[in-house]
Amino acid sequence: MKIGFVTAIGLGLFLLSGVRAADDAKTFKPDEDGYIRNWLILEPVKLTEDVSEHDEEHEKAVFDTAWVKAEHRPRDGDKLKVDGKEFLWAAKEVSQPVADFTELFSDKVHEQCLFLAVFYVVAEKDLENVTLSIGSDDSSVWRVNGKEVIRVYAGRDYDKDTDKSKPLTLKKGINVVEVAVTQGDGPSGAVARFLDRDEKPVKGIAISLTPPAN
Repeated sequence: MKIGFVTAIGLGLFLLSGVRAADDAKTFKPDEDGYIRNWLILEPVKLTEDVSEHDEEHEKAVFDTAWVKAEHRPRDGDKLKVDGKEFLWAAKEVSQPVADFTELFSDKVHEQCLFLAVFYVVAEKDLENVTLSIGSDDSSVWRVNGKEVIRVYAGRDYDKDTDKSKPLTLKKGINVVEVAVTQGDGPSGAVARFLDRDEKPVKGIAISLTPPAN
């Protein structure tokens, strides 16, 4: 059967839209202990050397910079412009609870820099009185649905469950979790999971790398 050129283009676009829809619907499970294994991470953005001080005096200005404070809702392959330079968002799956940023971006300069990371939590229903439990190397700021829930100023290694948010609600549908992590030198990374009121991993959630529609 012969089809016209225009028809062929239309068919191709239809099939492509179907692939994109399937990608949008794809979700991932936290591991058996609830730790997030799928992230969208921005390649490292170089900072000045004083970020190695790891204190509020030097790092608050970084976290309060407009492009860091902005709401980030990326997809894999999106770009963020910082001071006229474009940085790439990349989907990353990790084989352990900790997302080791320096390992994931081993081809990049990752001293005196900042990493941004995002993941989308899909909840089957409203989940009240849950806490975000995190670790980071080094300092970090965490937001859930645009609201800051954890801020840490520290030069440290990443350990699981080092800091916890106050109780919060994950709404039914897609929830946006954002983190900014500063790095002096050496390894850098982050680890996160949600715990219920009994300090057990939250059930009934999945992780998506597709942002909400609005």
